[in-house]
Amino acid sequence: MGRIEDKMEILDLIGRYSHAADGSSPEAYADVFTEDGIFHGRAGQPDELILRGRDKLLAFHRRAIKQRGDSQTRHHQSTTIFLEMGDDRVITRTYLLTTTAAQGVVPMVGLTSIYEDEMVRTPEGWRIGYRKIYPDVSGTLQKIRKN
Repeated sequence: MGRIEDKMEILDLIGRYSHAADGSSPEAYADVFTEDGIFHGRAGQPDELILRGRDKLLAFHRRAIKQRGDSQTRHHQSTTIFLEMGDDRVITRTYLLTTTAAQGVVPMVGLTSIYEDEMVRTPEGWRIGYRKIYPDVSGTLQKIRKN
């Protein structure tokens, strides 16, 4: 597979993450990660969260579904750049914007953050091996760039 095909598959993976995060299938959510994949960040939580492995990712998404109830009003929007491209490992940075909507209310910004991902080629295709979420606060991008 060439670089363009790899990039397209990775962009599709990031899109599938967004749809799965907003969706009602914990399996679809966990499927975008490697078996031992890590989700590291706050994700709207007051405390830092590190989820390691499929079972933790499934449990996290099940809790999220239960918390939001029957009406899904949040939608992930993202843009991605490629920072490093290797044959079996790729580093990306994605801006995240979530919107929320309710009947009769103008949609509003729910959350902004920055994802930095380590994508890993697996026999099933590209998967997220490690996703670090940086809450979007004053100076966040400058701090990331220094590291």
